[in-house]
Amino acid sequence: FMPFVTEELWQRLPHEGPTIALASYPVAESTWIDPQAVETMERLQELISSIRTVRTENKVDPRHRLPCQLKAGTDSRQLVEDHGHKVVTIAGLQQITLMDELPGGGVQIRGLSSLGEFALQLDEVIDVAAERDRLERHIEKVKEEINSLEGRLRNPSFVEKAPPQIVERAREKFADARNRLARLQEQLNGLS
Repeated sequence: FMPFVTEELWQRLPHEGPTIALASYPVAESTWIDPQAVETMERLQELISSIRTVRTENKVDPRHRLPCQLKAGTDSRQLVEDHGHKVVTIAGLQQITLMDELPGGGVQIRGLSSLGEFALQLDEVIDVAAERDRLERHIEKVKEEINSLEGRLRNPSFVEKAPPQIVERAREKFADARNRLARLQEQLNGLS
């Protein structure tokens, strides 16, 4: 029934012609394009996406509203001051505080966007001991995966006899596991 709803709405708006089904498709006008607004929106979307990614990677419940400190450049400060309330709502934050330098201390996770570096304070939302245990267990699993892949890649018969795509896939998995280990180690160090 969406076409009927669309037709009804179209009939109530100023229009030309008897029905939307026979109307010509609207043509975009170049005067409607605002490059400044497009850039602003892209930068805000990237900040929101970065915050959400960091939250997801660190398994922070999206329902927890976290305080966020943002180290923004002078050009970014005004943008955040004007639109920060939107970022707070969409990214699930408690507030955004603009800083000249990000403070250390407490339990925090950090991220980066084109608007600047940010830190999310986790002191009130996670059990540090439980999170440390979880990260340590995860690190051990990743180390086992790295050792297994490294053993396969050092085995000359595997490298020589396996199809090239299988060997390449093992190398990609090895590189990915090493990157994951580095990120997990960084997260664990951040809990200290």
